[in-house]
Amino acid sequence: MNIYVWGTGRALGNLLDFHMSLDVITGFVDNDAAKLSHLGKPVIRPEGLLQRSYDAVVVACSAAAEIEAQCRELGIDSQKMIYCFNGVDFRDRNTDYALMERVLGAEYTQIIRSRYHLIPTVEIEELDGKNQFRESGLYRDDYVRTKTLELITEEIRRNRIEGNLAELGVFRGEFAALLNSSLPDRKLYLFDTFSGFETDEAAEEMGKHNCNAAFVEAFKRTSIQTVLEKMTAPEQVILRPGIFPGTAAGVEEHFALVSIDVDFEQSTLAGLEFFYPRLSPGGYLLIHDYNSRLAGVAEAVARFERKLGRNVAKVPLCDRSGTCVITR
Repeated sequence: MNIYVWGTGRALGNLLDFHMSLDVITGFVDNDAAKLSHLGKPVIRPEGLLQRSYDAVVVACSAAAEIEAQCRELGIDSQKMIYCFNGVDFRDRNTDYALMERVLGAEYTQIIRSRYHLIPTVEIEELDGKNQFRESGLYRDDYVRTKTLELITEEIRRNRIEGNLAELGVFRGEFAALLNSSLPDRKLYLFDTFSGFETDEAAEEMGKHNCNAAFVEAFKRTSIQTVLEKMTAPEQVILRPGIFPGTAAGVEEHFALVSIDVDFEQSTLAGLEFFYPRLSPGGYLLIHDYNSRLAGVAEAVARFERKLGRNVAKVPLCDRSGTCVITR
């Protein structure tokens, strides 16, 4: 088959890890005009599909609504589009599940189908007409995670929970921007290399088959400037670039809300060991990817509990990457 994949970011890593082989991909589609190749394959602009013969385009990114609109504008055949992530507007954009099964296999096709057949088909505005995060792409792409954050910040304000905010594992700053805008009167510590994963830990996780080189490569696409330009209260942001926990030296205050989103076992464990003792009574730790293909995250939580000698109070969420909420 002649298959293109739309997207060269972190979702591609998951797709190549578990559902597709790079060998069957003809090339990639990306709106970045500067990108000419990726993983040894050619990269074309969306309009380039009009001059090519192909069997399917697999959309391996979360901007389904934007891509659907762009395809409609360009006249790209919607029957050949396969959407892995439709966002949370609860509308299935896929039209040919037989084609999807031939490209992605029966098991993954069933996973995608179940996402939209088990939930009501309502517009997101009907669920919540006044959500403060509506303009965020995360609100559309991961409603449960984003709405949970909104409700948690309301609890922090209502209960006057003391402490500042932190995120370990910032990537391009989308979630950090929500932290910053939801509690703009509090300092926000951002811990990240701002250049990708630490090399040795990434190699270790690849050796355990928890991720692949494409996944690791995708997370290099960030910078301090990329993160800061998303902040609505940048004066509250305290950057701690480098390898954690060394970058936390001298930070002795308490925190009301911390997001840990580092994908790998050792870094997640380091985050728990540092932040849990510094979490204010009634505060929250959000562990991203706890129930996901990144198996090291859940193992890090289990190791932390064994060291602590007891289980922590935790609630798993049904968001896109299985966040775990820990409280004190």
